[in-house]
Amino acid sequence: RTAGEAMQPHWGPMQERGRMLSTLKQAMVEARRVAIVYASASRDGATSERVIAPYYLLPYDRSWFVVGHDNRRNDIRMFNVDRIGSCRFTDERYTIPDDFDPTAYLGSTWGVLRGQAGPVEHVALRFTNEAGRWVREVRWHHSQEVETLPNGDLRMRFHCSVTPEMVRWILSYGSQVQVEQPDHLRAAVVEEARRAVARWSEGTRAETEP
Repeated sequence: RTAGEAMQPHWGPMQERGRMLSTLKQAMVEARRVAIVYASASRDGATSERVIAPYYLLPYDRSWFVVGHDNRRNDIRMFNVDRIGSCRFTDERYTIPDDFDPTAYLGSTWGVLRGQAGPVEHVALRFTNEAGRWVREVRWHHSQEVETLPNGDLRMRFHCSVTPEMVRWILSYGSQVQVEQPDHLRAAVVEEARRAVARWSEGTRAETEP
């Protein structure tokens, strides 16, 4: 590729993600900044142009994020790869700072919503044997510890900050997971499940009403 060559805007289709990741990986290998058009997560879908120096690629929740220096903010930021609409190489080179540590940057927060994190605490989840076979194949957090119980169930422990992302992740396993600790996380999961049931019930009643 030459400087200025761009990829076509895509706004997130799965088939384009591989191309975008390849471009970002090449930029990291060649230490070249890239100019991107980025769509915000807000409802209005506003876009912005910025130049970033990609430091680290992070797989997360069926998607990928790129961590790097953002010239617009003059700070290290995180961007969802699926919201990068176009990406082109520039002639600007960069060097990843010696003190950059992706683990330290992500911290003890669960997920990528660093601004929504609470205090670091002990989390223990118990998965059924069936769910455990899939859960244990992924490194969900750097503090993760896994224990197989006598009946085949899986206990997974974390030392992290609980976020709304964790609540949604736990709910994705339905009845195949149980929150053992902490109590407030169990309560949050139960409350969100109740809201989901209420919402589905309202929709069912609306469909059956004459």
